[in-house]
Amino acid sequence: MDVQARTMMPTGHDTLDSLLGGGIRGGAITDIFGPAGSGKTQLAKQLAARALASGGSVFFVDTTGKFRAGRVLEMVRASGGDPGSLERLGVMRATSSSEQNAALGDAARSGAVLVIVDSVSDLYSFEYGREDQLGLKNSLFMAHMRDLAGLAVRLGVPVVITNMIRTFDGTERENLQAAVRQFAHARIRLSGAAGGFSGDVARPGAGGPFSYVIGAAGLTDAAQAI
Repeated sequence: MDVQARTMMPTGHDTLDSLLGGGIRGGAITDIFGPAGSGKTQLAKQLAARALASGGSVFFVDTTGKFRAGRVLEMVRASGGDPGSLERLGVMRATSSSEQNAALGDAARSGAVLVIVDSVSDLYSFEYGREDQLGLKNSLFMAHMRDLAGLAVRLGVPVVITNMIRTFDGTERENLQAAVRQFAHARIRLSGAAGGFSGDVARPGAGGPFSYVIGAAGLTDAAQAI
């Protein structure tokens, strides 16, 4: 994959790509967040499949234990890629925040054109869940986000994170959103409802809403799926 291709990586969803200015940006963090079942991991895997189909390699940090290579393979085939490209997909299962941090060193040495962390905040919330650990959790997570941003800049590649929405006092908020917002260049909120899926993009000076369906290739415009 050449330098230009690494600078802006299309998602395959036409409207989403337009709102992002052409795709996810190299050298920066893109945050994909939303409630369970909204398609966060689907979009992350979709990006991985497209990078693989284009000849690049991907480093995927799985903090949930739910990664399935078969879904990426399905998306690679839907993108017209070679199933053998999965050999260029590196997956690390992180079971603690320290392992998640250590994965960044492996990612830096991997030569990947795309780095994904799915999900970025779960382990921190699990390990530092007590009220008296709130300050420590925020400090450690802020440092991790800083390291992720530094990795993106040094390598010049997109770093994609997924994150959950949680409810606090009846209000939905992205988990540890203060740190994420400080370091993410673009933020993609996904939502699922009985009437269909919708999302919203926020990035400097631009953004807006979009709708999507989830199929073999991942998230696409409804018109693309017909």
